[in-house]
Amino acid sequence: MAVRIAVMGATSNVGREILQVLSESGIPHTDVTALAADRSVGGEASYGEDDTVSVGDIGRFDFRGVDIVYCALPEEEATIHVPRAAEAGAVVIDTGPRFRMEPDVPMVAAGVNPKALARYAKRNIVATPSTITLMVAEALSPIHDAFSLTRTLVTTYQSVSAEGRPAMDELFNQTRGIYVNEPVTSNQTEFVKQIAFNVLPTVGEFEKKGGATSEEAGLARESVKLFGADMRLHANCAVVPVFVGHSAFINIECEEGFNEDQLKAAWRKSEGVSVVDHREPQGVVTPAETPGEDAVFISRVRLDTTVENGASFWLTGDNLRRSAVNAVRVGQILAAEHLGK
Repeated sequence: MAVRIAVMGATSNVGREILQVLSESGIPHTDVTALAADRSVGGEASYGEDDTVSVGDIGRFDFRGVDIVYCALPEEEATIHVPRAAEAGAVVIDTGPRFRMEPDVPMVAAGVNPKALARYAKRNIVATPSTITLMVAEALSPIHDAFSLTRTLVTTYQSVSAEGRPAMDELFNQTRGIYVNEPVTSNQTEFVKQIAFNVLPTVGEFEKKGGATSEEAGLARESVKLFGADMRLHANCAVVPVFVGHSAFINIECEEGFNEDQLKAAWRKSEGVSVVDHREPQGVVTPAETPGEDAVFISRVRLDTTVENGASFWLTGDNLRRSAVNAVRVGQILAAEHLGK
């Protein structure tokens, strides 16, 4: 039986990637409805290399008869439309932050905790982690399974695409403007400080206590929800002038001992993780090489001799693609193992 699918926020950065991944998975465009709530309504969105889908109005759409809805809407719009779709009988897979930490909504990274999907029916909503949490979790999961993580330190270098198309435009316009002596403030609406040729050590708003930003606190909280209460993770998050591709340096400590070859062997057994680690200038992966790639790439693997059973490594990947691939994979598992059972 064909699964009937809708994509909310189909013209957003992640929404477009979801349409692309759905096409690549072999789902015909006739089984997919694209929805938006902005001026793109009435237009068309690309579906794979050769097809397009018409963009309908979320506010007027009747979700009855739809099996799975992928949501790539901003949080405010998701608050309105996700419950509407769920109450109509569709299962909503939300890539945004709105429902992640609600106790009766499972948060699923397909390669980390797919069994959590069994709890989807409580509200017909499944959350997915933030992209940086997803990428970090995909790298940590095989290590945790093999050697039992005790502490993790993550320092992220996040691209502007996570903030949407206007943020990408701001980076482009500021970069161009600096070369023609335009004041930065004439091209500054998305970030509180200059993003071109700069690094911003804050992602999100500051928490009320402790000095962490919402992205840093979210990475830690989401990791606990994915792995369990014993997961101890400290995060430092920054935005860098990169259009697409999140990266991180990660330090780990484990209960069990290991060597570099054992670490790499654990990763190579894991779907979606690729180890490219040669100790020469061309032997690492940078974010510029990741757009369009499904994998999370790991390089710079080395032991940390300052702690017992420690190591550090570099992680990078296409953040938009990873979010879309995970969402679609969650939908595939849902359809195969839960819907219609």
